[in-house]
Amino acid sequence: MELPRRILVGYDVIKELGNFIKDLGFGHKVLIISGGNVKNLIGKIIDESLSSSGLSHHWHPINSVTVNHAKQIVDVARNQRSELQSVLGEENP
Repeated sequence: MELPRRILVGYDVIKELGNFIKDLGFGHKVLIISGGNVKNLIGKIIDESLSSSGLSHHWHPINSVTVNHAKQIVDVARNQRSELQSVLGEENP
């Protein structure tokens, strides 16, 4: 198991997400996998942070986590040719 080498901690750190990802050096195309509630709550902040850091991104909405959804997400990641995938927590696992 590989643990994160960097962790962002503090109030309002979501605004630093773009710079954080950029500093990790994964690339410039990000796929964000999230439920609708997460996107509604912080989606605009994430969009602005990623864009201002020069990262392109695509949101992929999910309603539940199943093997079928996981397979679909793999296909989406391949089609988007994203270099980094991020799964944001959802209240209905």
